[in-house]
Amino acid sequence: MSVAFDAVYLERQVKRSGLRRIVRQFYLRRHRRLCSGPTLDFGCGAGDLLAMLPPGSAGFEINPHAVAHARARGLTIESIGSDADAPDLPGIAPGRFETLFCGHVLEHLDDPAATARRLLAAAQTRRIARVVFVVPGRRGFQHDATHRQFVTRARFEHEGLIGPPGWRLRELSYFPGNARWLGDYLTHHELAIVHDRVSA
Repeated sequence: MSVAFDAVYLERQVKRSGLRRIVRQFYLRRHRRLCSGPTLDFGCGAGDLLAMLPPGSAGFEINPHAVAHARARGLTIESIGSDADAPDLPGIAPGRFETLFCGHVLEHLDDPAATARRLLAAAQTRRIARVVFVVPGRRGFQHDATHRQFVTRARFEHEGLIGPPGWRLRELSYFPGNARWLGDYLTHHELAIVHDRVSA
């Protein structure tokens, strides 16, 4: 799962123009709506969404520079023993979080399906009720040189990751504009897949 994120990558996240910050809020509000209750933001970056999440929320982040930045903002960041173990959510107590949010992370990985499966399995074990995956459209994927795998609805379906055992598909939508093809033209277009855990 190792990805080379550093201070330069953090700077790209933090130093946005005024207009870009306004646009980003538009998307963050949508991400907040997809989450329910205390949320674990897996790959929280600089903590922009984490700062908007309900009390009791926390972040998981592999970039030590982003971790330091988010903690300086007073945000709670869970430590990760190693990049390879991160999808297993080490140290997370069962019942602590209601939602696991994984936004704009899978496309950075060599094997996004394997990571998604491990996150879903870890969420089951830790009694997390909802898992949210958000990935960019084609134009957005091409926009970032750190992206490795283009993750689509078809790929989720092929890998059995839409409504897998133990989970019920709650929402599958594109934003802004609920149409896949818009992602071929809009850089900031994304797919969200929301699963709710099936009660035992």
